[in-house]
Amino acid sequence: MCVSTVAVFAQFLIVNPLSSLQQPVPVYWLSLVNGLLCTVLPVFATMLAVERIGAGRTSLAAMVGPVATIALAYLFLDERVGGWQLAGTTLVLSGVYVLSRSSTASATARSVSKENP
Repeated sequence: MCVSTVAVFAQFLIVNPLSSLQQPVPVYWLSLVNGLLCTVLPVFATMLAVERIGAGRTSLAAMVGPVATIALAYLFLDERVGGWQLAGTTLVLSGVYVLSRSSTASATARSVSKENP
């Protein structure tokens, strides 16, 4: 994250004059809230999820994010959902299903092998 932050600031300074940083105070507050709620909080939530349910299940849950984004954009922003979005949604959900089935099957096999040495 630090390297990308430096790159973004460098690109901004190359493309824009410093005077463009002068914005109304509400813009700075909204930027702070956006940064905290949309960047910092999700990173901490992801790390907490990895700690509590493991990396495999956390990654499966994270795969639903793009699908939820499409649904929320349709519901709240009146975005059009086309065939490509539906195909991608089907592909993602199918992948989540396959991966969850395989991880469940392997966990069951491990527990059975521990019970019957």
